[in-house]
Amino acid sequence: MKFGGKVIAALAVMGLMVTPLSPLHTASANAPDDGRPTQENLDVVAGPSTYAGQWGDVTGGVAGRPYVKYLAVTPYNTTTKTYGTKIEYVTNGSTSTPTPAAGAIAMTLTPYNVCGGQTTSNCYKSPNRIGAMIGYVKDNGQLGADFSNPSVASVRDVMQENSLIEVVINMNTWGSTLRWTWLNGIPTYWKIDNLGQANAEVSMKFALTTGPSQVCDTRIPVEGCDPTKAGSNFAPTEMLKTDFVFSLDETGVDATFNGTLFASRNADLGSLEAVPLGSPTLGLTYGVSGSSELSGKTNIATFYAFVSDNSLLNYFGVTQDVLESPDFRSSSTLAVTRADKGGQGETVWERMNAADFGSAGYLLTVMDIQFNGSAVTQAAGPTKPALFKVGNKNSSLITLQKSGKQYTVSARANTSACKKSACRWVVSKSQSTYSTKAKKLKTIAAKVSGNTVTGSSVVKAKKNDRIAVVLQKQQKKKGKKATWVYVTSRLIIAS
Repeated sequence: MKFGGKVIAALAVMGLMVTPLSPLHTASANAPDDGRPTQENLDVVAGPSTYAGQWGDVTGGVAGRPYVKYLAVTPYNTTTKTYGTKIEYVTNGSTSTPTPAAGAIAMTLTPYNVCGGQTTSNCYKSPNRIGAMIGYVKDNGQLGADFSNPSVASVRDVMQENSLIEVVINMNTWGSTLRWTWLNGIPTYWKIDNLGQANAEVSMKFALTTGPSQVCDTRIPVEGCDPTKAGSNFAPTEMLKTDFVFSLDETGVDATFNGTLFASRNADLGSLEAVPLGSPTLGLTYGVSGSSELSGKTNIATFYAFVSDNSLLNYFGVTQDVLESPDFRSSSTLAVTRADKGGQGETVWERMNAADFGSAGYLLTVMDIQFNGSAVTQAAGPTKPALFKVGNKNSSLITLQKSGKQYTVSARANTSACKKSACRWVVSKSQSTYSTKAKKLKTIAAKVSGNTVTGSSVVKAKKNDRIAVVLQKQQKKKGKKATWVYVTSRLIIAS
């Protein structure tokens, strides 16, 4: 796995309501390592004059909130470049796990945008996000967030850059609304058990890395950092930290992308927009936002996005065998282009398997991202978000016409791939958004006329079956058996 990266990510599938996301920490005059509240401080009812509600203000209260089931750190020594012995801080945790003693590592979970004693138009009865942070317990019992300069000396031996953090979070009663997750860190393991259910459990491992001490852009989709709106003392620095955001938004978030993970180093926020299913051309747009400078130096960010096999199958209509083939990774479907013409380094799609990474899918890494504009001084203009588009330009359309207990599936694609090669359509069906299991229904010979490739056949299916149609071309190599390689695909749900 390649290390080094950043980007604060958040997901906004097309149609998602544009609402402010509570900052992970405030861009204000306060020092970034000022005392943060403990979980006990967050498990209360907000006062009558307080706008931000806490877990005591949420239906289900503390007993129903997510909790840290497991937390451990494997220290890394940046001098000797070696890992030490794993230290476990929480084992078999619950909603009543107390904050440990000074010097220990602890984690808090905060409901975002909940109405407190005072209400506004930007708050909800239930959180639309859950924020999380990992810090160290200070001598005064509060939490410190800056691992670059901890006030407790012993923390320096545990939390250095690339120290490995392991976390298991039980969503308790909130798992059925879990959508996407953003992390300030370098992901090495990601798994969600019981995805789509109330008791979903999130397991992750990641390397500690740097991020901005003050967050500027908190909008979805990302808009860039405007320093004139970030406070009079906006001067972001680079610090070692760990923040998460779990999105619970229902508006506009298609279940196709439930369980999506974003991760970053030195960025403010990220977003994902998806062209709606059924459109002639499918594609994703990742947005990444951040300051052009940190600690007075040019900011170099890295972006990570993990997309599971489930999401790829249910969005692009690919099948498991295609996902695992090298021709899919190199296909135009996963082509990444920077739409805002900004600078970046290498872009890598890496195939991840469940045995090593926790989930099967693809991990996108975009390195050496620089943001256009300047967002450091009040006089400077705002930065623009970095925009990365994923997806091919092949226009395809799948239709289903019901006739009794059968459906006529018709497929059409505009591509030159079949001009000199034999092509075929492979039709499969699945029945769950959260599974990659599919049953092959039929292979249809492709008809080619110029750049138009078509095919039609009758298949057995029932209402709500997810029909995937994959266009393949025959590839011949001298002295070897001909093989079929991926060209494009689509998915349609039977109605």
